[in-house]
Amino acid sequence: MPPDAAKRNFYLNQFELERYTTHYPFLKNQLSNIFSIGAYRANRILKDRENFEPIEIQVNTRKEIEDIIDQIKNKISKTKYELWYRGQDKEYFVKNIHKDVLSLCPWRSIRDVSLIPSIFRTASNLPKSLDKYTTQLFQILKNETLLRLHLSIPAYKNLLSDEKAEKEFFKNKAWSKDNQGFETVHLTNENEIKEKRYFNPILYSIQNALILQHYTIPSNILDITKSLDVALFFAQNELSNSKYIQKENIKESVIYLFIFNPDTDRFIDSTLILNGQKIIRPIRQSCGVISGASISNQNYYARFISLRIKLLNHINYDKNINENFLFPSSLEDPIRNFLEKIK
Repeated sequence: MPPDAAKRNFYLNQFELERYTTHYPFLKNQLSNIFSIGAYRANRILKDRENFEPIEIQVNTRKEIEDIIDQIKNKISKTKYELWYRGQDKEYFVKNIHKDVLSLCPWRSIRDVSLIPSIFRTASNLPKSLDKYTTQLFQILKNETLLRLHLSIPAYKNLLSDEKAEKEFFKNKAWSKDNQGFETVHLTNENEIKEKRYFNPILYSIQNALILQHYTIPSNILDITKSLDVALFFAQNELSNSKYIQKENIKESVIYLFIFNPDTDRFIDSTLILNGQKIIRPIRQSCGVISGASISNQNYYARFISLRIKLLNHINYDKNINENFLFPSSLEDPIRNFLEKIK
């Protein structure tokens, strides 16, 4: 570890570093390169070089995007890597680094893309409006509690209620080693075993967060999608007066492509957890989530961006992908119907 590593990497998580340096030994020589792990993967796969500079590609047609994706898929076909996307109608960037902070982390010479999750974007108003922020947190807790009751999920029980299925779900994933469930035993008055429940606290909390996130309730996780068509929809349509309309200035639009490694990156395919539940929206949007952001590490997800695909023209996507399909009405979606009733 370099002599100044304590300063240069002062907010890196030790357990996370161990996980990543096991799979990427070169990080030991420059720990701060973990902040560009997504760019490294893209450079290694597309250009066969060890480089941490972000890659930006400008495209005019869908074929150009598909050619890039096919090239990546061919290169990673014999690996564990998975491709995910996030479409946005515009890019956001973090504020310029304060000069005092820059003296501690001079290697961050670029202005990072902001993928700060929703709950922390509102947290910046905390010192000015404690009452408002407290009310917001209470509303989130209320929604979470009532939603779990509505879904008939008992306390300390997961949607993946089968212990074997749950262990298989986490097998060979980034959190498998430190993700240990435990069993609760309920006794009768005569001290006889009445009921046993297997409980996994990590899965329990992730399930809570992803259900809230997929229904636009602030959380600390970030939506992603397996579907290029869904990503193209969100990149080319903007929300105006609670309706999605086609964006005119398409050159602001972007699709982030993520090349995830399940051995190191904490992401989840929401459809695998929610399949079979009456939770329609994330299934239709082919959703997943990334986890790991915290109040002290708000822009955690930006490190996973492998490619920034900038659109130069409107690009076609599946004609069945529209607002009504992606956001089914309360008449069709029982979860949306329930959340609207408890507002």
